[in-house]
Amino acid sequence: MHKRPTLEDVAFAAGVSKTTVSLTLSGKGINKIPSVTRERVLAAAAKLQFRPHGVARALGRRRADVLGVVCTLNPFVELAHHAFEQSLLSALFYQTLEYGYNPMIYAASPISASKDVLPRYADGRSDAFLLLYPEPAGMLMTCLPEMGMPVIAICRQIDGANWVDSDHTAGIDASLAHLAELGHRRIAYAAPSDVDFASHGRVVAFREGLLRLGLPVREDWIVHCDSEGQSDESGIGRLFSSAENAECPTAVLAWNDFTAGEVYKLIRKEGLRIPEDVSVIGFDDVPAARVASPPLTTVRQDVMLMAKAAVDMAMTALSGTASSEGANCVLCPVNLIIRESTAVPAA
Repeated sequence: MHKRPTLEDVAFAAGVSKTTVSLTLSGKGINKIPSVTRERVLAAAAKLQFRPHGVARALGRRRADVLGVVCTLNPFVELAHHAFEQSLLSALFYQTLEYGYNPMIYAASPISASKDVLPRYADGRSDAFLLLYPEPAGMLMTCLPEMGMPVIAICRQIDGANWVDSDHTAGIDASLAHLAELGHRRIAYAAPSDVDFASHGRVVAFREGLLRLGLPVREDWIVHCDSEGQSDESGIGRLFSSAENAECPTAVLAWNDFTAGEVYKLIRKEGLRIPEDVSVIGFDDVPAARVASPPLTTVRQDVMLMAKAAVDMAMTALSGTASSEGANCVLCPVNLIIRESTAVPAA
């Protein structure tokens, strides 16, 4: 096995100092080192097949050129459920690489974790962290900033923290305005079973948006809808059972596009048509929304804009130019994409 060539080997072969080699190969000596000398160093490095030692360089610079990415979900296993998160992760990877950094995926730390697990994250392998859906009181959100490590929360608005999120309220408002313009007045909301109806921002925005439009808020029309179907009394199926409801919703807002797909199934199970009998709107605009039957009207989150804002924020913090006046927060705009799953309600 051949010995890995070192800076000293390149310097000896080129007849220059180790400092000259370092400045040449890093690009920092472009205006300081004569072009003839620079070419001699590059030729010697190429002949010796010299490659910089990343770990040693990181130790010397105290910078790994890596952004840690922590996701509390498991989008790599639950593919259909988390198509939006997959797109967002891809966008984060792309934006990270654009800066010349490498992304590193970390397992999420449970909210009950103690500081004993901190070395897993704060061992110098990553310079900053991008946290998807972090728990506000979780160890990573509280301890890493105290250690001087930049932390950016994504898809979670946390007081006093740096965060990037979409304007969910604007998305809900645009959806309701679209339905109201079509003539809908009886609108339901469907979300997964783990969503807290009392406090989650999208559900709160749904209630408040109905009130602003002068439309009725029916708490019994805010229901859970899961992929295993509905067997309980709070499901989508009950809303459209003519035996139990003389007056049914004419439209449903879904938590996301995956939930909208489940709403499609359950509405059709009741013998109803989309959009002739019931209009449906999703959230996220994942690829499946465009090929649904009918194509789904939905709210598009701009994953590239979100990713760029988060990575830019991390880079600003690492450069030492971040504002010291409170946290940096970015609320990214959303767009309602109107397709064929919404129509004027039946008479």
